This record gives sequence, C-alpha cells and structure tokens, in this order.
Amino acid sequence: MDLTSISTSLAKSFMKKFETFPISPEVKVGELEEVFNHSIFVNATNSQRQAVRIDSSISKYKSEVSYPWDCYHGTNLTPYLQGKNVLEIGCFSGGRGIAWYEKYQMASLTGVDVVPEYIEAATQFAQLKKVNAKYMLGKGESLPFNDESFDAIVSFDVFEHIQNVEQTLSECYRVLRSGGLVFMSFPGYYHPTHHHLALVTKIPCLHYFFSGKTLVRAYYEILQERGEDA
Repeated sequence: MDLTSISTSLAKSFMKKFETFPISPEVKVGELEEVFNHSIFVNATNSQRQAVRIDSSISKYKSEVSYPWDCYHGTNLTPYLQGKNVLEIGCFSGGRGIAWYEKYQMASLTGVDVVPEYIEAATQFAQLKKVNAKYMLGKGESLPFNDESFDAIVSFDVFEHIQNVEQTLSECYRVLRSGGLVFMSFPGYYHPTHHHLALVTKIPCLHYFFSGKTLVRAYYEILQERGEDA
C-alpha cells in the first residue's frame, strides 16, 4: 500500500469507530441538500417532487424560527434590514431567507444559488408564503446583478463552500449600495465538529490530523461501501 492508501484507510477506521447515519428522506425530508439527489426525489412524479421541495423549505424555515439568526450576531437585525432590498447568497430551498424576510420586514428578497432544483423550491415556497422574493441561478464569484443593486447581503453556512472568497467579497462590495452591509455566518474549519463529515461520523477534531484530501477520499469510500442509498 502507498502512503495515500494507508492514510485513507486509517482515517476510515477512525470514522467507523464513531459512525453516524442520517435519517432517510423516506422517513423525513429534513434540511439536507442531498435529498435532491435521492431516489425519493429523482424517481418521483411531479407532484411528489413538489411535496419534497416544500418539505425541504419548511424544514429550513422552522430551523430559523426555532433558533433565530439574531443569536449568531448578538443583536436584533431588524433595524439593519427593515424596509431594505436584500440579496441572499446561497438561498438553498428558500426557507431560511423567507423566515428572515418576515422577521426583519424586508422590502424585497433576491436569492441566488448554483442548483436549479434549489431555485425552483425557493420560488415555490415564496409563492406559498406570498412574499416579495425572487430567485435565480448565480455564483458568489460572479453575481448576476448591476452595480449598487442592494441595500444588504445575507448568507448562512455558505462561505465555507465558496471557491474564491476574495472574489465573492469583491462582488458583494460591487452590488451593494453606498452604506450597505453584509451579514454572514459560517463555521470555522478548525472548530472541532465543523469538518462537514457528519453524514458519516461524529468524531471530533479528525481534520486536525488528516488532510482535507485524505478525509474526502475516506468519506467517499465509506459512502460507496454503504450503497446507492447513501
């Protein structure tokens, strides 16, 4: 075995000591984006897909309502967002952003994300909730908007996934009006449990000892061993 195979095998052994298995979306759709790649959605009828989209949006909406974003920022954000035209980067299925729209009394909400299914789900939920929100495909590194289009930008658990943070922040600056603000929260990579391996393992601090490439290989191999459903 070469060094890469040895390190991957060792990482897998640690992961399997503290294995986790997410609840199947056949039991509960939940908040995971992976549901849109699952057979429950991929092989579903149009009406069944619509139901999965709504369930995904509602899950995020309820999550925000139960633990409001103010808790992360340590202050009530209403004075900063009330009556504002707001951009959400990484809207997913729309639930969290629409909860913000209602709580902070925004004038309008525009959301972008990189997967068509997310945009369709968010649009569907906005129509259901009757809010002034629109959604479109877009990347943080090249936002599809004119200069000075928004009063504020919001983003939750997205910036750790962005490929070029500097370019995305530059784009945020470009599309903000004078005096505009960006509100974001995201996990720090070196937080003990924020390694994004939770669908496979709950062991903390694993990313302190193995490279990201090794952990991705180990994670992928475990998912492959679990079969198509995983």
